[in-house]
Amino acid sequence: MKKYTWILVIMLFLSPVLGFSQNEEWIKEQDEVYTIVEQMPEMPGGRGALYAFLSKNVKYPLKAKSKGIQGKVFVNFTVSKDGTLRDIKIIRGVHKLLDKEALRVIKSMPTWKPGMQRGKKVSVSYNLPISFVLKKKSKHIHEKLKQSTFNLRP
Repeated sequence: MKKYTWILVIMLFLSPVLGFSQNEEWIKEQDEVYTIVEQMPEMPGGRGALYAFLSKNVKYPLKAKSKGIQGKVFVNFTVSKDGTLRDIKIIRGVHKLLDKEALRVIKSMPTWKPGMQRGKKVSVSYNLPISFVLKKKSKHIHEKLKQSTFNLRP
């Protein structure tokens, strides 16, 4: 009877350790995220389609416009093996209004073409800058030019 008790005790202590190591290997195998791969992920249609999507879908927040807030928001996300975007976050923001809009646009993107490493689809971390730039009024520029005097010497 004591023999079976010791075997049971040993099995109880070893099973969590063995199970944990198998789970850890499974997690690493399932979701290693690369930063640089042989073929980087891309939006369907390539870089041109990405820029077109951003210019069509980014809506400059009215409050940010009225306050003159502008700048470049850097967004990081992971393109999964199946092309879906996940783990979307701001890595360098400008203002909460612009940051929120950048996140909204990235979350609305379609499925991407995943990255490839050694002929296999892999998850890849991707950084994307989104610029928010206010255009200056042309009337203001013309007034500045009228006020300027030029001394031209032959």
